[in-house]
Amino acid sequence: MESKEFIKDGINKHCDMFKKINDELISNIEKAANLISKTFTLGKSLYICGNGGSAADSQHLAAELVGKFKKHRKALNALSLSTRHINNYMYFK
Repeated sequence: MESKEFIKDGINKHCDMFKKINDELISNIEKAANLISKTFTLGKSLYICGNGGSAADSQHLAAELVGKFKKHRKALNALSLSTRHINNYMYFK
């Protein structure tokens, strides 16, 4: 597959994924957002976990919530927890 076709294929698959988002998934996202909002409203902390690439995602999200990039606001209580477990793929190789 040529590089342009490879790139187009990746973009098309990504777009197809977003088209498949249905009311159930949107409802679950809304429920999660409401729980997180309630957590902060009550002055509680949000703990975000990840391993490997997900650890980087959890760190990024925590930084976005704690930091004040575009809007000056009180920092939100968020903490990223990362594991040091070996990736299963590498472990069994």
